[in-house]
This record gives sequence, C-alpha cells and structure tokens, in this order.
Amino acid sequence: MFFPVTALVIAALMLPGAGGSFAEELAVAPDTALPSIPHDGHVVVAYYFYTTLRCENCLRIETWSKQALDSAFVEQQSAGLLWWRPLNTDLNPYAHFTTDYKLERKSLVIAEFEDGEQVRWKKCESVWDLLEDKPGFAAYIQTEVSEYLSP
Repeated sequence: MFFPVTALVIAALMLPGAGGSFAEELAVAPDTALPSIPHDGHVVVAYYFYTTLRCENCLRIETWSKQALDSAFVEQQSAGLLWWRPLNTDLNPYAHFTTDYKLERKSLVIAEFEDGEQVRWKKCESVWDLLEDKPGFAAYIQTEVSEYLSP
C-alpha cells in the first residue's frame, strides 16, 4: 500500500514524544480579526506571528505574552491603546508580515502607530532566551510594551 509523504509526516507527528499531537498543534485559537488602525491617535499593537505547525515553546511564548499583557495593561487594552494580535503567517492575509518584519521564526513584534501610520517597531528577540523564566519573560515583555505606550 502506498502512503503519500504527507500521510507519513502526519503519522510521525502523532507519535508519542513527537512534541505533541498534530491535532493539538492545529487546535489553536483562530486568528484575531485585524481591524484597520485608527487614523487618529496613538495605538500599540503586540503581534505574535506563528505558523500552522507549532511546538511547545511557540505555544508558551504566545500564552506567556498574552498573560504578561493582560496582567499589566488592562486599562490600556480596554481603552484601545494596546492591541493583542496573534496571526498565522501561513495564511495569505498575514503572509506579508514575514517580509515586513523580517521574520525568521515565530516572533513577538511590538509596533507603534500614530494617526494610522506605523512609526516604529521592534522584534522581541529575547523571548526565546527566557522560556525557562516566566517572571523574567513577563518583565521583559512589559518593559518593551511600556516603552511603546509612552509616546
């Protein structure tokens, strides 16, 4: 019996110890709708860019980033000054971000917009170095975002 390569890859991903099941990796939250940036005022967007297949560390970065934002910036999020946007760059509407932000792997990017125009952005590269230090990870994210919230 002939099995296409894709079937073999899927079967390998479902094996115990393969970094989680394929179904688990695909059972991610749907992409958050990406509304237009307002044309007046100051907005900071915390993007988490990922691809369809995800590992435990990628999921951890997303979860810890969201927790760090939710614990420190409730008022800013409620007021629309800070947006959280996890986006799958494997999907056409979001693929351009790979080039726009020079993404080479799953990444957290903080972008600042003023009157509808992006004025600066930063890739938070140290998230990968802090995967064993949740308090340090949260402090790092909160510091980076705070710098962008203060125009």
